[in-house]
Amino acid sequence: VLACLRLLIRKCARESLCQDEIQKLLPSEVPLQLQNDLVLLLQKCQARWKEDASNDH
Repeated sequence: VLACLRLLIRKCARESLCQDEIQKLLPSEVPLQLQNDLVLLLQKCQARWKEDASNDH
C-alpha cells in the first residue's frame, strides 16, 4: 500500500486525476472505506502538490 501511495502522490502532482482514476489505482485488497478516505485526501492535496512540483522545476 505504501508503494502505491507514493505512486499516487506522484501521479496527482503531475496529472489531474479524477476520483474514478485514483480509485482504480488503489489495490483491491484495501478496504472500501480506506479507499474512499485516501481518494478524498489525495484530491484535497492535489493542487498543492502540483504547485510544489512546478516550483521544483
